[in-house]
Amino acid sequence: MGVTHLWPLLKPAGQIYSWEDLRGRTLAVDSAIWLMETEQIPCRKPHLKNALSRIMTLMRHDVRLVFVLEGQKKELKAATLAKRSASPVKKACRSLFPPAPEFSSKVREMQHLLDLLGIPSVQSSGEAEALCGVLNERGVVEGVITNDSDAFLFGATKVYKNFTANKAKESEQEVYRMKRLQGLLGADRKGLVALALLAGCDFTSGSQGVGSTGALKLLKHWGPQVDPIERYAGNDFEIFLALCGFWGRIDPRYPTACHRRRLKGATHLP
Repeated sequence: MGVTHLWPLLKPAGQIYSWEDLRGRTLAVDSAIWLMETEQIPCRKPHLKNALSRIMTLMRHDVRLVFVLEGQKKELKAATLAKRSASPVKKACRSLFPPAPEFSSKVREMQHLLDLLGIPSVQSSGEAEALCGVLNERGVVEGVITNDSDAFLFGATKVYKNFTANKAKESEQEVYRMKRLQGLLGADRKGLVALALLAGCDFTSGSQGVGSTGALKLLKHWGPQVDPIERYAGNDFEIFLALCGFWGRIDPRYPTACHRRRLKGATHLP
């Protein structure tokens, strides 16, 4: 989920964190991730048991929580969800991405548990990680607990990945800071949005033949002085891709300015 192959690019910027490192912080929790992670656990109400175990671990370390509940899936994501359902691992996908009514029921049960524990929760109008990112960007929370890389695209400045209540797996937890990512990738939030448009994400297939590594090379080529979103929409974008050795079709839902004049060959390029 999130931006195609983004986590491997970010991996060098990740740092191990412990539960103690979270003490006293205020964090937003992407509850959708927690719900989906427990789909294959063979017990009654695994999503509630998992959530309660993690919440108690965080509360013992004086972590203040704001849970963000998943809203309606956006229409642009329909193609991605359909592709997952039609894949060779259809059965596994159904368990990881349960039908909407079933998932909505689990969201309500999660909200009821949070109400009983006195933990605040907010309903997102769409993706939970999107609202988590906004809360982090506006300083309402200090970070986001999620495994979705696109939280950064929505404004998150600090993401806590692979959170667990299992002491044996505590060393697998990683924290990613936007400032550190900028130093590693040379790309800010706008750059990551451009990377998603080029490499693909849950909302678009991207530009065929570019990929995440190629997209990152383009961002570094442009440098910090160039607005990557404006360059993506610029008249010379497809020509630029061709000159760089990337010859693909831009997703028509995110057309560049020259999309209607799609180039047929590279022989006439300067």
